[in-house]
Amino acid sequence: MRVILLCISVMIAASVGSPAQGAACTTLKNKDAKFLRGFLEEQQSLRQSSCLASVIKQLGQIGDVEAIHLLVGYLDYLDPKTGLLPNGGATVRPSYPAGSALFQIGKPATIELLSAIQAGESPKIRENAVKTYQSVYRDDLPSGIRLLKTAELLAKTDAERRRLSEARQRLIDACNARGEKVAESCSYASAG
Repeated sequence: MRVILLCISVMIAASVGSPAQGAACTTLKNKDAKFLRGFLEEQQSLRQSSCLASVIKQLGQIGDVEAIHLLVGYLDYLDPKTGLLPNGGATVRPSYPAGSALFQIGKPATIELLSAIQAGESPKIRENAVKTYQSVYRDDLPSGIRLLKTAELLAKTDAERRRLSEARQRLIDACNARGEKVAESCSYASAG
């Protein structure tokens, strides 16, 4: 009930204007992870609160592993402050805050990211899952490649195998850009 009331107050604040938006989002900064997860669950279908990006970032900063599944569902959520302008241009790079939050949580997000790569609800979720997975394993690409290879072998459909194979190839490409020794260990991981 408290989450619903807070959501309503945040939506009202969003319709009033910027100063109220900042104040409404500030009240969320003192909330615990359980409350923040509840807020995201309430907003899952609407996604209208101006505080979504802030809440997603907070969950990443505190490393809330219980929020992983929820955050994966937000991988296609574009921070409105980074979206296209009415004329079609942009002044900043598009930001998908759930990817950054999952990166901060790190390797505990592996299984959910692999699942999203394999069978995510939308192409944007799958694409951002690959980018996030690659970021999580950036310092240990061979391990990331091995896990992708295993998931690929266990996949049930050709489409899932193809998506996992494409993600594995992206990690191999990243390895190849890091020099011969790293490329060799990644090649070995991919073959095994």
